[in-house]
Amino acid sequence: MASDTRGRIIEAAARLFAERGVTGTTVTAIEQESGLAAGKGSFYRHFSNKSALLEEVLDQLITHAAEAKESAQCLEESCDQLPSYLRADLRHLTGIRHLVAVLAASRDNARVRERIGEALVDGGIANESVALVSRISAASPASEDPAASAAVMISAMIGYALTTEFFGRPPGDIEADRFTDTLARILIGQHPPTPAA
Repeated sequence: MASDTRGRIIEAAARLFAERGVTGTTVTAIEQESGLAAGKGSFYRHFSNKSALLEEVLDQLITHAAEAKESAQCLEESCDQLPSYLRADLRHLTGIRHLVAVLAASRDNARVRERIGEALVDGGIANESVALVSRISAASPASEDPAASAAVMISAMIGYALTTEFFGRPPGDIEADRFTDTLARILIGQHPPTPAA
């Protein structure tokens, strides 16, 4: 936890926004969660209002998401292989779960949707889609629609990550390597092997 008061307020607000949403989080609750005297106005020595705090929280979460993407880059020798690339993407999705939780809890807040949308959709998914299209095209030159295949792949990855995060286990209890291997084979037109009985 941050040692300075401003940092403690930001961390407390991020936790509360993820749990209760922006609308459901009061300044008094933020003060209490950050160790300030609740209801005494201590918050206002550090932030002019909750909207200013929200911007700081989003800045930090978006910066963390970019760092998570960088640290999740393909660490395996076979980075050119689609399953390895997908495993790196799953690591990234796990690394941004707090940002996704804030979005889920605050989806009624236009500012939250706008900022996170710019960071994840415009800056992340759009770039990821371009990279996946080239990987799918390279892995399966006969693919009829690599862009649609990339959209399917991204949607499947997000669904897998969200299911695992929110329900505490992956869909069908299929572990990540098996999921990414199968997804890659499906999308490049290879049939997955029949599981052993």
